[in-house]
Order: sequence, then structure tokens, then C-alpha cells
Amino acid sequence: MQQGSYSVTIFLLVIGLVIFRRMRSMNRPINNKGRRLLLPLFFLLPGFSLYAAPIQLAGWQIGIAAGIGLLLSIPLIILSGYEVREDGQIYAKKSIAFIATFLVIVLLRAYFRRHLQGLDPKSIGILFYTLAVCYIVPWRIGCYMKFRKVYVEKAKFETSIS
Repeated sequence: MQQGSYSVTIFLLVIGLVIFRRMRSMNRPINNKGRRLLLPLFFLLPGFSLYAAPIQLAGWQIGIAAGIGLLLSIPLIILSGYEVREDGQIYAKKSIAFIATFLVIVLLRAYFRRHLQGLDPKSIGILFYTLAVCYIVPWRIGCYMKFRKVYVEKAKFETSIS
């Protein structure tokens, strides 16, 4: 088996795991005031070590990656939502459009990774890390804000009933 096929296999397994977890989370209530929604932000922290070594990228290249990441976060933020169900718990709304959008983002990243020419692997890694951070951070913060809105409305409703 070639080195590239290992990378593709791991890539597909990670994507499958993300989709599986997202689909499963739509059937489980969100607890602890939604703090777990922000947990993926901490998993991004070790990646910032990529910027510690000298890099061969221009500021505009990193800026473009950041801009694309911010644009990709918009549909994720729009399609993520939360609802209070019959049991009084808050759940992620079921959304096949979200899964489709996530898959489009993955395919775009795979396409660009294959077609970026003239950059060393470390530079490509930094660009894709920048892209990922710039769509994951706004998306997760947006999710948390949407969750908190539903959480506060639920608390107001429960208080008015009492």
C-alpha cells in the first residue's frame, strides 16, 4: 500500500467519524449549558505550533486561506440550530443540509490540496490549518450563541410556568 492511500484512508475515517458523531448528537440532549460545543476549539490549540518555525508563506496567502475559512463558516453557522423537544431537553436540529455542506467543504479541501502547486508540504499544512481554524472557530462560537439563545428562552419559559 502506498503512503498516499494511508493518508486517504485516515482522511476518510476522520470524515466518517465526524459525520457519525454529528448524526448521533442530533439524538442526544446537550447538557452543561452547552460548554461542550466549545470543546473542539481547545483541540485546535496544538496546531498553532506550526507557526513557531519560520514559514515561507506571504501574509496575503495566509489571509486568503483565512478569508475562505470565514466564508465556509457561514453556511455551517446558518444550518446549525437547536430546539427544545418534548422531553424539555435541548437538541441539535436534524439537518441533512448541514451534512451535505460539511461534505462539500471536505471535498473542496481535498480538491485544493491536490491542485496547489509550488508549495512545500509544511506550507500547505499551515494554509489548511489556517482555513480550518477560520471556519471551525466562528462556527462553534455561532453554535454556542444559538444554543445559549434557546437555553435562555427555555429558562424564561420554565420560570413563567412556575
